[in-house]
Amino acid sequence: MSLKKYLSGALNNIGYLYSDQGDVLQAINYYNQSLTISIAIVDNVGIAEVLNNIGFIYYNQGNIPTALNYFHQSLKMLEIVGDKIGIAGSLNNIGTVYSDQRKFAKALVFYQQALEIYKTINDQQGIGLSLHNIAFIYEN
Repeated sequence: MSLKKYLSGALNNIGYLYSDQGDVLQAINYYNQSLTISIAIVDNVGIAEVLNNIGFIYYNQGNIPTALNYFHQSLKMLEIVGDKIGIAGSLNNIGTVYSDQRKFAKALVFYQQALEIYKTINDQQGIGLSLHNIAFIYEN
C-alpha cells in the first residue's frame, strides 16, 4: 500500500509541474491518475491534495464554480482526517476565490474560520495571513 501512496504522490507532483508550465491537459491527466490511486488506497490526505491542485487549475482558468467544487471537496477530506493546518489553508483558498469575485461577505466568513483554527493551533504565520486577508476585505 505504501508504494501506491508514493506513486500517487509522484503523479501529483508531475501534474503540478505540468500545471506550472501551463500544460493544463497533461496536469489534469496526472492529477486524475494520482486521484484514482489515492481513492483506491483510501489516502484522504492525498485525495485532498490532488483535489486542491485540480481546483487551482480551474480557478486559474476562470472556471470559478468548478474550482470551488474541488476546493470544497478537498476541505471535506481534510476535515475527515482532522488536518487543522490543511483545513485552515483550504478555508483561506475558498475565501480568496470569493474575495477575487468581490463576494466579500462570503470571503470574510471563510477567512474568519481559518483565523480561528490558526489561533487554536498557535500558528503565527497563519494568523498573520488570515488577518491580512481580513484586512483586505475591510479595505475593499
